[in-house]
Amino acid sequence: MRLVAKPVINYTKKLHLAKKDEETVCQRYFLAFFQSIGQKYHRFEFRVNRKFLNINRKTDSSNPSHNIRPKPIADEKAALLGVDVFYEGLLYFLLFWLSVVEIRR
Repeated sequence: MRLVAKPVINYTKKLHLAKKDEETVCQRYFLAFFQSIGQKYHRFEFRVNRKFLNINRKTDSSNPSHNIRPKPIADEKAALLGVDVFYEGLLYFLLFWLSVVEIRR
């Protein structure tokens, strides 16, 4: 699946994140949308890695280790990650939906 998805995602990255002379409101909205998805995915991945790698800091009872927050990544990097996550999720959802439709026939 990634073999097909990667070229499509790279193409959409160029479309959504290309710097143009004049940015429209829609482009700024999409950029902010993809940045927020990228930051949320970064936090999710941080927590999953800490959980599965069993990384625990010695903390006192007022600051448990599950409250440790990751540092935010740069906006450009977050936007790139957000585009990847959004379109991979969309493609996997479409494949799942198509398989369910075919099974029900």
